[in-house]
Amino acid sequence: MYGLARQLWESASSDYKNMSIIISLINAVFNAASLAIIVYVFLGYFVQPYNPIRQALSRFFEPIFIKVRKIVPPIGMIDLSPLILLIALQILQTMVISIFRLF
Repeated sequence: MYGLARQLWESASSDYKNMSIIISLINAVFNAASLAIIVYVFLGYFVQPYNPIRQALSRFFEPIFIKVRKIVPPIGMIDLSPLILLIALQILQTMVISIFRLF
C-alpha cells in the first residue's frame, strides 16, 4: 500500500513540475513580447526608421498595430495601439496561465 501511495505522490509531483515548467515558458514568451513592444516604441523615438532592428520589429508589430488602430484610432498625436496591445497581452497571459493551472 505504501509503495502505491508513494508512486502516486511522485507521479503527481512530476506532473506538477512539468506544468510549472510549461507555465514558466508561457510567462517568458509573453514577457518577451511585452518587452519587444516597449523596445519598439522607444526605438521609434530615438532611432532612425532605417535601423535594422527597428525595421524587423516594425515588420512584426505594425500589422497588429494597424488592426488595433482600426478599432481605436489615434487621439490627436497620441497612438494608443501599443498600450492597448500590452494590456491585451497581459489579459491573454492571465487567461492562458489560468487554463494551464486547471490541469
